[in-house]
Amino acid sequence: MAVFFPKRVELDSTLTSKDFLRKLTDNIYVPQETGLFKINKIVRKNWSTDLYYGNRRQNAFTLFHHRPFKRDGGGVRFNGVVVDTDKGCKVGGYIRHGIVSYLFSAVWTVLLLMITVVLLVENPVGCIATLGLVILGNILIFSGSKNVKYLKAFLETLCENQENNQNSDKKE
Repeated sequence: MAVFFPKRVELDSTLTSKDFLRKLTDNIYVPQETGLFKINKIVRKNWSTDLYYGNRRQNAFTLFHHRPFKRDGGGVRFNGVVVDTDKGCKVGGYIRHGIVSYLFSAVWTVLLLMITVVLLVENPVGCIATLGLVILGNILIFSGSKNVKYLKAFLETLCENQENNQNSDKKE
């Protein structure tokens, strides 16, 4: 599934926001250093393991997922906020690509559309092939988004209350 536009995610939890954030911090790797090259080092170091990593600032957090043996250091991420409610907390945010993906896609599209206009006069077949490259390139840039379902599933498991799970296990 390709993620061209940010995807809204809203989840409710019976945990308090403090408990949710503590559970989040316990279950993700929080890198000490940030930046694109530092993240690539994290991905290379954990190449063969399933890894959720990110950072948080008070109630806001960013979450990434690295799948084993995949080059997905700059893939989709979840940017979210945890807000207290009467029944616990609410996690809301967006799953989206980084700004680098959108910029690269824009440059790719503009460059190939300029080539398409030049080829329109001389070579109509080349024009159609170049338009196909525009479409194929954007699909490749924004595809590989299996991490969307992994991020959403991870957030759903974090929203579950352990006490409710333990009580349902005891009843059985």
